[in-house]
Amino acid sequence: MRLTGKEHLAICDETEHCFGASAQVFLFGSRVDDFGRGGDIDILIKPKQRMNDVFNRKINFLVQLKSKIGDQHIDVVVADQEDNRNIVRIAEMTGVQL
Repeated sequence: MRLTGKEHLAICDETEHCFGASAQVFLFGSRVDDFGRGGDIDILIKPKQRMNDVFNRKINFLVQLKSKIGDQHIDVVVADQEDNRNIVRIAEMTGVQL
């Protein structure tokens, strides 16, 4: 997994702050490959409870995360527990839970 300790901690902290302490967060995509180089940060967030204001929470998450780790390309997918989109299934199968 190619995240610094600072990035890892910031992702976990902001997930808890914006989506609750019980939310699951996964890193997936190119940053999971220890031998790769570069790449954006792909994150899947799965809150335990249904949320009405997911878009605002996602924007707040990104703003706060970038203020902590710098302006990097970050892709965030937010999915409820019943979401079975391909991107969600792939992230859960190939990603690393933080």
